[in-house]
Amino acid sequence: TVGKQIMESLMIHKKLDKKAARAEAERRAASANPVYPFTGKIYCGICGNHYTRKKSVRKGKTYVSWICRSKKRKGMSCLGVNFSEEELKRTAARILGKDVFDEEEFAEAVRDITIKKDGGLEFHLYGGRKEQWQRV
Repeated sequence: TVGKQIMESLMIHKKLDKKAARAEAERRAASANPVYPFTGKIYCGICGNHYTRKKSVRKGKTYVSWICRSKKRKGMSCLGVNFSEEELKRTAARILGKDVFDEEEFAEAVRDITIKKDGGLEFHLYGGRKEQWQRV
């Protein structure tokens, strides 16, 4: 009947609206809290906090660095060493024996990174292996 067809059509549209609303909410959440290759993987060897990505623009040039989260909290300070994202990518590629940084390989191989007080990096790889890197 016509009434049944209208009801079925309304139910389909309602499901599509819910699906579209869910997709939009996921899209907004991703842009509000984007995830980068180093997100949640870098720890401060001084205070234990995670590092967070910081983007800044100076004289028209964009800089991306990773800093101890304590440095962003009011009333807290930390002497953790900052790293540019490019330096982290170059170092991670070297640690993994690659010429170029690969996000997927990094995610599969590196459990986390500790930034030590002296600015050295300690990579903790899945499987229990540790790799050290020191700034020169």
